Amino acid sequence: MLADIYLGKITTWSDPAIKALNLDLPLPDATIEVLHRNDGSGSTFTFTSFLAKTCATRCL
Repeated sequence: MLADIYLGKITTWSDPAIKALNLDLPLPDATIEVLHRNDGSGSTFTFTSFLAKTCATRCL
């Protein structure tokens, strides 16, 4: 699901995919603001690697 947010497939907090994982929470119909770092770092590498591996199996 995280990859879907970065791919623009999920754009609001009230998306059915997010609601399905949070049945007891009232989620706002608000746009998800996607942020990123401009500089390279260990956490940037780890996060990018995670997205690449997740997307390689689900985004095709």
